[in-house]
Amino acid sequence: PEAGVLPLTETVGIIGTTGWMDALAGDSRFIKYTIDWFLIKELRRLSGMKERIEYFRKLTNESVLNIIQNLQSALEKYNTVYLLTHFPPWAEPEPESYEWVRRFWQPYNSNVTLGRALESEMLNHPDKNLVVLSGHIHSNIFMQISNNIQCIINDAGYLNLSSGNLIYL
Repeated sequence: PEAGVLPLTETVGIIGTTGWMDALAGDSRFIKYTIDWFLIKELRRLSGMKERIEYFRKLTNESVLNIIQNLQSALEKYNTVYLLTHFPPWAEPEPESYEWVRRFWQPYNSNVTLGRALESEMLNHPDKNLVVLSGHIHSNIFMQISNNIQCIINDAGYLNLSSGNLIYL
């Protein structure tokens, strides 16, 4: 996020953010099962689920403000903007047979706040394109969000560079 807007070509720019998860998709009761509470120093000091979720949402909101500012700047100069983010801004679609898995993991796997902000901003730029590239989940998914927003989620290959799951820009 600190890099701001980077040129990729004369008509394509790139921006990025960690994004965080906001626990707005799925059932937030499941969020208590993440090991992030123990692995991330800032989260270990928090007590209780309410405080932890509020902290995640604070980080999410700060990230969204930053990325929307960068997106607005990028759209002034570029026809297409690539947004790199760890957490997908939309809840991933799952087959109905995986409903229980989706309900469990969705609070961990998406940043709905960012998705809503991106959709709102892109309504002001119908002649521009936004391509969101994200990871975090263990699936390859393509989503056409609107006429000018696409989201490509690449599975976590854990350094399996021969898998063919690389995205080349």
